Amino acid sequence: MDSARAPHLIFLLCLLLVSLLAPPPKGAAAAAPGVIRLPSLAGKAGARACGAQPDPAAYDRPVIGIVSHPGDGAGGRISNGTATSYIGASYVKFVEAAGARVIPLVYNEPEERLLEKLSLVNGVLFTGGSEKQGVYFETIKKVFQHVLDKNDAGEPFPLFAQCLGFELVSMIVSKFPSYSFEGTVFQRFDPDLIKKVSTSCLVMQNHMKAIFEWRKPMIPHSEDAVQVTQHFANHFISQARKSPNRPPADKVLDNLIYNNNPTFSGKISTGRRPAPRSTTPPPPPVYDRPVIGVVTHPGDGTYEMRTHGSGSYIAASYVKFVESAGARVVPLVYDEPEERLLEVRADLASCFYFLLFCQYFPPSVSP
Repeated sequence: MDSARAPHLIFLLCLLLVSLLAPPPKGAAAAAPGVIRLPSLAGKAGARACGAQPDPAAYDRPVIGIVSHPGDGAGGRISNGTATSYIGASYVKFVEAAGARVIPLVYNEPEERLLEKLSLVNGVLFTGGSEKQGVYFETIKKVFQHVLDKNDAGEPFPLFAQCLGFELVSMIVSKFPSYSFEGTVFQRFDPDLIKKVSTSCLVMQNHMKAIFEWRKPMIPHSEDAVQVTQHFANHFISQARKSPNRPPADKVLDNLIYNNNPTFSGKISTGRRPAPRSTTPPPPPVYDRPVIGVVTHPGDGTYEMRTHGSGSYIAASYVKFVESAGARVVPLVYDEPEERLLEVRADLASCFYFLLFCQYFPPSVSP
């Protein structure tokens, strides 16, 4: 182990053991096994915000609409309904990692409902998939026309089209051969990163996968690959910040994707597993599939947690914080059996660090 890191790791492990061995607060109820909540801590009292004034020309609360894709995203294992649609979690994380929120644009919802949601967003994302016709394609055309109308009127309104989404855009604009696109995404790249992109395999042209998708071994997860993905996400959202649209906060909250319960569709995505590589490269000196252990906190993540009810939680923002840098998360449940905790630590010892987080509470007595 690197001697420079050893003291820090020992200190963190000591803090972890203290938190695990400390007796529960008086009156604490037994935690429900297997229950880990991922609440948002929005509205909790915490560190005071700085007094810097935001740039009035840039919207610092951008919202992106993501068009859902037909199906359940799990090969029919969850639902075979013809009206079912889904948005892959990695697309939501891709947008959120750059500082935006997501409103789902359900491809088969009534047109007036679609237009209402479009009035609340500052940009749109078309996902990958397989559907190229029918109601889905018609919805893509309507949304694309909305994007064109906004930009033709002089209002910045970016579109990020990925995989199938880009293919559908190509199908639409191919009917207008004189139409030209001008992109500036690479202007944000450092010269060194531009050189690496042109000479190394850092992307699959599925730009969120380098950070958030782990099934296929050919997906690059190096630090450079993660930076490329972050640059794409940051550029997309930087353009959305230029949108003059300032939707009512209550309407945005009522339409955010977290009004829908996320559905776990399996440990890996659907589809065929890739064939193993013909040769196994030597292990690199830097591990590109890191895992972070996050210790849960007693309670449910709301103000009620101060009563120390059952269960435990990890704030969703901590998970996103780790994932946006290209790592995965294993929850360390604070009251699970010690042998289980040690089992997780032993299994992942070569690639494991701990994230200990602080929770601020409002003072009970005003000074």
